[in-house]
Amino acid sequence: MKIQKLTLTTGIATVLLLVAPNSFAITKSESLALAGEKIAYGPNFMQAAELIDKALQLDPSNLRARVYKAALAPQMSFRGILSRIKPLVNQLTAEDMRQYQTFVASLPTGAYRSFLLDGPEDIKTERDVQDFFQVISIEQRKVRQLFKEMNEKSIVLYANTPNPKVSDTAIIRDCQFQTDLSPEKWVYNCDHFSKSQFPFEYADWEASRFWLAVAQVQTTLPRAYDLTGLVALRKQFKGAKAISDRQAIHAIRNEAQLGRLVDIHALKEILELGTEGIYALKEAAANQNTICPARSGLRAGTQKTPLTDGFCLSEKAQKIIPVAELGLRGPVKIALEVMKHHPQLQDNIYKTSIDLAKFVAAPPNDLKHILPDKFDACGNSTNLQDPSLGGLFPEGDGINLIRTTFPDFAKKKCSPNTSRTF
Repeated sequence: MKIQKLTLTTGIATVLLLVAPNSFAITKSESLALAGEKIAYGPNFMQAAELIDKALQLDPSNLRARVYKAALAPQMSFRGILSRIKPLVNQLTAEDMRQYQTFVASLPTGAYRSFLLDGPEDIKTERDVQDFFQVISIEQRKVRQLFKEMNEKSIVLYANTPNPKVSDTAIIRDCQFQTDLSPEKWVYNCDHFSKSQFPFEYADWEASRFWLAVAQVQTTLPRAYDLTGLVALRKQFKGAKAISDRQAIHAIRNEAQLGRLVDIHALKEILELGTEGIYALKEAAANQNTICPARSGLRAGTQKTPLTDGFCLSEKAQKIIPVAELGLRGPVKIALEVMKHHPQLQDNIYKTSIDLAKFVAAPPNDLKHILPDKFDACGNSTNLQDPSLGGLFPEGDGINLIRTTFPDFAKKKCSPNTSRTF
């Protein structure tokens, strides 16, 4: 009997010894993840990333840590960016260099300044800039993929979110924390932040995937077409007066590499991102009652921030979704709302067709081919070489489309005072 009791006791003790360290690691991991979450939305996000890494070392499955690890990665890609771009800035104008030096000098001493300056001076050409866009795009893709995997999971986020009325400069200047405390006690010692608590569920993941797809689309064109020559044009035109369209376009055409297609796969990403973004948008639209404060009491009264303001789609916006979906497969009719009053447009609406699929499938090999090719005696543009703008607008109404923003395009009267300031 004594032997049986001893064996039972020994067995329990063994189990506890095996389970306790793992249980402690999981608890410690979540504690570190929560600590990182508290400072992830301010100027010390890089230290939040360190806490998140420690949390994942203890528990690689920690949901909160995995989310923040992915979400912070695009920002972390900017480590040392001010040092990295210095060789490129030094090739620009004296005024550009002065502004760069002034900005660096204005950054308060602290973790944020160190983060921006902690890097090699390795971005020397426009192609290096495009490579940097590629890094950002890869990290954005990882976030989207993770959020897709997570969309059936639920988590409560505890965020210290910055007041949108307070400038970034003020936050960087005023908000630091005592690093002599244990990481779990780190918190910003300023009044520019508010505590927020809200559930993050299916519709939230999908709404976030939509915005991430929109953000990644913005990196496609800068990666698809060669930017080599922009620095030279900047130096040539910065502050110049009386530059005509003819002179500007002649200078652009002299930059042989500028505008040439170098990565068609970057363009093809537009259709992939569009498909995923529209799907996510449809899911968010179908779940408005859970993510729109105006339609639900779940988040009523929370501070308006990108995280806590929810995601509300108007009926007008929801009607655009099927049109956008069709637009990924072929030409569709669209109505563009012109922001400024335009005397020739009824209700400031311009109607045309757009064919994104054709543009992506057979893009221009050189963007210079769609530039104006005829000019009047004063050098003003009078015609577009490709009125369809690379096939994007199949009705060939590129000139009228440009006039919705620049009413005098290709019809300005010849005047000796005509100029462009760059």
